[in-house]
Amino acid sequence: MKKGTELFDAWAKTATDFLDIGMKMQKQFLEDWTEASETLRETSANVGGESEEAPGKGLFSLYTSVVSTMFGASKVLAGEIIKMHETWKHSLANQIEMGREIAQHWA
Repeated sequence: MKKGTELFDAWAKTATDFLDIGMKMQKQFLEDWTEASETLRETSANVGGESEEAPGKGLFSLYTSVVSTMFGASKVLAGEIIKMHETWKHSLANQIEMGREIAQHWA
């Protein structure tokens, strides 16, 4: 009985560690990506110059607006992905605990 529980605990720890590492890496990637996107947006916003009469100023303003909206939406999406992963992590922890209880009763 003890060997079965030890085996299950080892598997559960490995699965949990794998999920934690994956979540941390993806969270860091999303944070870095949104930060780089924001820097790109700010840089492109400053390229147009100060003159309101510069050729293509209206088109550049439209481009800047669209890019800002896209980056804002991607930042919200990144936040929602992180929340979803936290939910998955919690669900997996609950399933592992239930599996452990079943393994103890059957072993």
